Amino acid sequence: MIIRIIIWVFGIFVLSRIVLNYENKKLTAKQLIFWVIVWIIVVGVTTWPYLTDKLANYLGVRRGVDVALFLAIILLFYLVFRVYIVLFDIESEITEIAKNVALKDIKKRKRS
Repeated sequence: MIIRIIIWVFGIFVLSRIVLNYENKKLTAKQLIFWVIVWIIVVGVTTWPYLTDKLANYLGVRRGVDVALFLAIILLFYLVFRVYIVLFDIESEITEIAKNVALKDIKKRKRS
């Protein structure tokens, strides 16, 4: 029972942070919806754990907890992949900026 209370309190805290970040323009509407849905599911599964058992039976898995863990791992891998892509894009942009700055510096030195 205590774990449910902890997850409820943490879920409410995270939801408040999500809304605050959206209001501060750090999250898009799409990201807001995604994270609100994720945390509503987390709190919902904590509140009604038998729902994961029904999903487990439907998917052919023994326990509902296993389904929740499998889905959480899949979500985490997806999010890590997304972060990797964003970091790759940022690295490419930084490389391009560094090249442009170096070329401008070379042109500037040639003029002098």
